[in-house]
Amino acid sequence: MGFFRWLRRAATERAAVIDVHLNARLQPMHRGDRFEDPVVAALESAGLRSGVLDAGTAFTRGMRIVSCDVSFGVPIDQADEGLFQIKKALRAIGTPRGSTITMYSNELDPIGSLYGVALRVPLVDAVDFTDDRNIEHNRELDALMIRIDSALGDDGSVWSWHVHRGSDVFVYGDSRGRLHEVLESLIASDPLLAGATLTDVA
Repeated sequence: MGFFRWLRRAATERAAVIDVHLNARLQPMHRGDRFEDPVVAALESAGLRSGVLDAGTAFTRGMRIVSCDVSFGVPIDQADEGLFQIKKALRAIGTPRGSTITMYSNELDPIGSLYGVALRVPLVDAVDFTDDRNIEHNRELDALMIRIDSALGDDGSVWSWHVHRGSDVFVYGDSRGRLHEVLESLIASDPLLAGATLTDVA
């Protein structure tokens, strides 16, 4: 964090800082794939020089993922346009309810419409392998997430997961009812999900 604080101080001398709080439970690499990279690409497509000044994923003391934060920098003379373009990009990407955006630490502006549900899988508690992006996997969990995505179709998808003393799978979509319907059906039929629970997270 020391490097990021230094970078942020240096950047704010010539850039407006736009802070986005994401009510999304994402591993760092998933946060970058789903939000950081697409937002920066959208800003650049709009003709704005931009970059990520700081980013992080918050965990509980028990090492359960809670939320994410990303700070984007845009030229000071394009601050208002940058704020507009970031909001536009977040809406296009799809952002969970409870997320906020602010510039210059002013009042938080709510953004986001998607619902989120965390599926707790107590029977999956071991990492089988780590991929070339340093993301930890369990093969049974990977197969389960494919089944979840298939069952949801266009109604939602798995955004991230975390294997730690059991596993958490984070699923987002347009309808909380539909997310529960699909996940409850899988819990009722899949032995791997014995003892699994659902928690609304957005």
